[in-house]
Amino acid sequence: DQAIVTYQEAIRIQEALLESAPDNASYKSSVANVYASLGHVYMAIGNYERAVAANEASLKLTKELHQSYADNTTYQANLAKAYTRIGEVNRLRQDYDQAIAAHETSLKLSQELQDSGPAHEYRLASAYYNLGIAHSNRRDYENAMIALQRSRDKREALLKLYPGNADYRNLLANVYGSIGTAHEREGNYDEAISAHKRSQELKEELLESDPEN
Repeated sequence: DQAIVTYQEAIRIQEALLESAPDNASYKSSVANVYASLGHVYMAIGNYERAVAANEASLKLTKELHQSYADNTTYQANLAKAYTRIGEVNRLRQDYDQAIAAHETSLKLSQELQDSGPAHEYRLASAYYNLGIAHSNRRDYENAMIALQRSRDKREALLKLYPGNADYRNLLANVYGSIGTAHEREGNYDEAISAHKRSQELKEELLESDPEN
């Protein structure tokens, strides 16, 4: 795959630069980003072992940056994203314990940022959602429901603030769908129907507002 070759060459060049200046935060961040991109490609083609390796290399560098610049919120946010990527690839390869541990760490880092505003709430909503999906895949529907409902509450609040935001509406539809699936698997069919119905309503609202997409 040409993308893999391109990223591997970029890593070789960036690592050479980093070796020449090991304390250069910009170089270290660049290497971490390229490893993350390589991990994304491996994940997309289903090579989860190599995806894990690439994302762990990215995580190691991102941790080092966070440790060196503990007050830098960008590096902490990037570390949360790195753990999210680790969580997702482990979920896809059905290592749910590792996935849950990574998503819990991502959530904790996001909570510690003490930000405010829609970007922070969006980040937390996503972290809760990812954690809920991992719990659901592990068939721990009680903990899945807790996380998914927290994601739902934050996404409801975001949509209330920005009712014209199609992305927020679509994400809320997704979380209601996941809540419905979790209820269904627990045998709570009335709750499942209600959640799936709400998900469908939100999707129909999206279609009405943008019928070409």
